[in-house]
Amino acid sequence: MNNATPNPEIPAATRPGWLTGPCPAWCDGRHDESDGPDDRLHHGEFVAVPMSLLAQWKDSDPGEPGGWHLQMCETSLEQGYREAEPRVLIWLRAMSEEEHVDFLTVDEAEEFAHAILDQVRQARDGGPSQRSA
Repeated sequence: MNNATPNPEIPAATRPGWLTGPCPAWCDGRHDESDGPDDRLHHGEFVAVPMSLLAQWKDSDPGEPGGWHLQMCETSLEQGYREAEPRVLIWLRAMSEEEHVDFLTVDEAEEFAHAILDQVRQARDGGPSQRSA
């Protein structure tokens, strides 16, 4: 169920014809009349976390002054314009041309976040898991 508040910063006059309702509050508003059916999505802001334990990568363009870069794990919200609720995108920007993308429902993402936070607490405090089996 989509309980999101409409984004008041995106006026109805600027929305493409295929977008019949308001954008969710988290949507960046980048829609275009020419978006194909697979691209008719609400996109949220990407949040990136550097992955310091993964191998770094170097810029491959010899003409550019490059450097070494950490691989990034990014997350964002995404919702098809006809879908009932958003999904959480988790994207590993890898050093190769291959990238790994997964989608989670909002409930799955919340469960995943609780699991990660429990593991962080265990690692820092040395205690047992507080999650039920």
